[in-house]
Amino acid sequence: MLLASVLALVWFAGRLAGQIPKPPPLGRGATAALVMLVLVQCWVLLQLVPLPLDLIRRLSPQAFNHWQAVSPVLPRLSLDPTATRIHFLLGSAYTLIFALTLFLLNSPRRFKILAGTLVLSGLFQAVYGIAMVWSGQEYGFLVEKYVNKGSVTGTFVNRNHFAGYAALSLSMAIGLFLSSPVLNDWQTHRQRFRSALQLLLSQAILLRVALAVLVLGLLLSKSRMGNLAFFSALLLASCVYLSLTRCWSRRLAWLLGGMLLIDVLIVGSLFGGEQVFNRVLQTDLGQEGRVWSMRYTFTMLGDFPLTGTGAGSFSEVFPVYQGVQLPDFHEHVHNDYLEFAVELGLPAFLLLTGVVGLATWSALATIKYRSRGLRVGLSFGVLLAIFWLGLHSLADFNLQIPANALTLIVLLAMAFCLSRDFPAQSG
Repeated sequence: MLLASVLALVWFAGRLAGQIPKPPPLGRGATAALVMLVLVQCWVLLQLVPLPLDLIRRLSPQAFNHWQAVSPVLPRLSLDPTATRIHFLLGSAYTLIFALTLFLLNSPRRFKILAGTLVLSGLFQAVYGIAMVWSGQEYGFLVEKYVNKGSVTGTFVNRNHFAGYAALSLSMAIGLFLSSPVLNDWQTHRQRFRSALQLLLSQAILLRVALAVLVLGLLLSKSRMGNLAFFSALLLASCVYLSLTRCWSRRLAWLLGGMLLIDVLIVGSLFGGEQVFNRVLQTDLGQEGRVWSMRYTFTMLGDFPLTGTGAGSFSEVFPVYQGVQLPDFHEHVHNDYLEFAVELGLPAFLLLTGVVGLATWSALATIKYRSRGLRVGLSFGVLLAIFWLGLHSLADFNLQIPANALTLIVLLAMAFCLSRDFPAQSG
């Protein structure tokens, strides 16, 4: 929050001093999304405000019963005010970064720098994680790993969260790869030969290597839903792209064929990717703790549908609903939809889904109405990231991890920026 605030103050001071040009119009979709995010943060702040017990009884009978039992001095809608305060600061930081991205991402060069930075960040995580597993000296972030040994996790504790970050980086790498100018459709043998030489001497080949490394890291994470969600999202996004553009793209076919044949079948079989498929086949939903946690969380949601239990309060409230099938402590439910809904309440949860929905619409519109190039390639990457989110969030809590949540927020803002006009240079 401190860093986001400093960046916002620097930008604001630059605008007052005339050193930073006026940002382009945000557009109705971007403005609506920003307002929605601000409203969600206002609601989280309201969850922290001490309220009369009678008002709490009207808004949330279960919260009223809780505060009556503990005889509070300052009753609130949140049942865990300390955690809600932390999540208010996190949410405010996300909102500031979202706004700054909308204001500052206004040229093709900046799009490339941002996308390239996200690719390099994911590539570092994958290379570091692979090196740790192959060396046998498994360290996460400066400490020895105590869970998920033998799986690539980068500097993350949980392999599923590394898989989520790898998927976001892969989305940007694919977007940059598709927007490469040397991958235009070929017509003659001479054009094919010239394009092949250009490819070998261009940055596109480096992107292809980065894609292979990121996919290898994703496979070696052994994350079941991480892999299923990403490759399902890639197939879905490709079908949507083809239906919107109404033309067959050789570069997209080359990308899909290369990833499925070379990366998954060959590289995956050589380096242990079959373990992911074995884990998927051996899954017994009846024995999965995450399935039981979702069932109990639905009951919890039924008691707090309007106001929620308070942002970040899940781990404090869930033990009240936890059954004998879940003997261990659960900090999160393995479902982002449920956790946001139960902590914030359904109205605030719908505002968050509205932000994602508007970003999706912007990415789809860019793909449909813009010409090929940087805009369309990166919009495909953002769309892929959103589809991955929609699938992976059904069985995990990636958005409770700040690195993943912040990266996604930046990509959502990028979707709006890609759909508006900026100085015509390329894309």
